[in-house]
Amino acid sequence: MDNLIKDIIIVGGGTAGWMTASYLKKALPKIEITLIEAPSIPRIGVGEATVPNLQPVFFDFLGIPEEEWMRGCNAAFKGAVKFINWKTDPATNGGDHFYHPFGLIPQCDDIPLTHYWSFKRKAGNKMPPVDYSCFVEPPLLDEKRSPKTMDGTRVTRYAWHFDAQLVANYLRDLAISWGVKHVLDEIEGTTHTEKGYLASVKTKSGSVYKADLFVDCSGFRGLLINKAMNEPFLDMSDHLFCDRAVATAVPNDDKRYGIEPYTSAIAMKNGWTWKIPMLTRFGTGYVYSSKFTTQDKATEEFLKLWNLDDSTALNQVSLESGETVVPGSRTASA
Repeated sequence: MDNLIKDIIIVGGGTAGWMTASYLKKALPKIEITLIEAPSIPRIGVGEATVPNLQPVFFDFLGIPEEEWMRGCNAAFKGAVKFINWKTDPATNGGDHFYHPFGLIPQCDDIPLTHYWSFKRKAGNKMPPVDYSCFVEPPLLDEKRSPKTMDGTRVTRYAWHFDAQLVANYLRDLAISWGVKHVLDEIEGTTHTEKGYLASVKTKSGSVYKADLFVDCSGFRGLLINKAMNEPFLDMSDHLFCDRAVATAVPNDDKRYGIEPYTSAIAMKNGWTWKIPMLTRFGTGYVYSSKFTTQDKATEEFLKLWNLDDSTALNQVSLESGETVVPGSRTASA
């Protein structure tokens, strides 16, 4: 019975850390769980887009209704991803777009509607865009309609946009109320067992925390999985060129302009920009490649897109394209 997990340590906060902490505590209420978060390291994120299984897989498991957590996290509905200007040169402002709704393509007689669309188009018929021809969502999204009626009936499949900071704080308070220990400190060192597993972490204040399972939610820093365990990072920058981002939050007049129920992915000169609408504002960021442009030029292009001035508070982020795979280790990464 000595190999049973009795204590879990999560390194890193944010949405990844607190989602992990709340989920594990709900699933394993008798297990001691400690989350160690560095107060000096700011969280990254000005808005987060999700997928439809977030509610049934995560929040339903926690026992939290959609209406409850959405109100506490400045959340809005997401009915699709809208790809803008990907077929034309962004400099020409071509204005083309394509909606990618959730779910499978509808069928007729067990044949996807896209097959009928392609057949008719090849036969010389002038067809509306494939997304408008084969899905019910695009006209609703154009009108910025909700995926639910006023009585709560679900009309189409949807996901959510939310403020990542508010979700982290919401889940932090929930997890702590369930018994998760919250430590504000920085990881300064680790010890290992004879087999090479992590045995403990030492913090800047001198405290030592032992556990049977460690979960690395430190993001790009990879404090445990890369630094402590020396697991190699598999670089994929030769396939994924974007390695920088500039991000911010932009105020929105909801009554005047409404709230777009979709994530926008806007083609740019050297990458693409996301737009994640929430209540009263939207989170946005330009993901670009430093091989093709400079930070100053990318920032200028980004500010021009939203008509922002140089005084706008911006978050400049360095990205690594790749992954770390840990076979047979008792360390997980999130």
